[in-house]
Amino acid sequence: MKIAILLPSKESFDKSGTGSVKLLVSSHIVNSKYRKNTKVYGRKVAVPININSFVPIHINKYLFKNKSYISSFLKEVDKDVDIIEIHNRPAYFIYLHKKLPLKKFILFFHNDPNTLKGSISYDNKQYLIKHCSKIVFLSQYIKNTFISNIEQKNSPKFEVFYPGVKKIKKFPKKENLVVFVGKLNKDKGYDIYQKGVQKFLKKFPKWKSCSIGHEKRRNISVNKFTKELGEISNNKVLNIYKKASVAVANSVRDEPLGRLPIESASRGCIPIISNKGGLSETISDAVVLNKNLPNELFKELSKIATNKIRTKKIQKKNI
Repeated sequence: MKIAILLPSKESFDKSGTGSVKLLVSSHIVNSKYRKNTKVYGRKVAVPININSFVPIHINKYLFKNKSYISSFLKEVDKDVDIIEIHNRPAYFIYLHKKLPLKKFILFFHNDPNTLKGSISYDNKQYLIKHCSKIVFLSQYIKNTFISNIEQKNSPKFEVFYPGVKKIKKFPKKENLVVFVGKLNKDKGYDIYQKGVQKFLKKFPKWKSCSIGHEKRRNISVNKFTKELGEISNNKVLNIYKKASVAVANSVRDEPLGRLPIESASRGCIPIISNKGGLSETISDAVVLNKNLPNELFKELSKIATNKIRTKKIQKKNI
């Protein structure tokens, strides 16, 4: 069986950074029994994650970007490919299906379908359901947003598929470290995190805090209590989770998927999360903030810092 995986044009299939599509695709190719016959198509990068399976797509800067990207894919893709797997771009599918009506397509949703071109309207969704072989949602929350304005609440074509992370075998040595991972903005709750952690570190000075992520249009000041590491590779993020005792994802807006709980739990790290969107779906032993406020975060961190037996029990249970 030949499989072609088409990434969004913005997704970079390189070894740096932490794009959600890239992480899912790269981790699952390794474990696929069809990996030798699978090719990943995406924009050109200096060092692809897997050079043997990657096919760079040329984008003509003088043409409409997405049209140029899809046209280049059609020229590059093997004519005898069995399945075309499209990630997070329903508009790509609509265009490609008209060009390749006899091919099987699998469409993965990583984000809210009601915000993506090609899956917003009722008619869009009917077209996807009729012509896709499978529609895969990375959380129940994402599926619920897709079916919110259509009659078909269930279909044999629908699948909820949670991303996985290979867990560590031995419980690691933990440090008194709290980690925030995500864009450093108010939607992600970074301002709440800063205030809550600052209060916590004043009371527990033996603990430390760091953040991973960036924000181009930043409007939150740097806080001296939290060391900012910027955007780093996923392997480095996992190594930090391995050392950290707590990881925080206290998003204010609905999150399509809870990747932080999955990854941090795999390294014996306690996730503290808000109950927004799909954040709480992927882990049963996270600490969920009833109120996403600095003082609530301070209280939960204080419980972790003062009860080491309970903390280690939760950490091991997460793994």
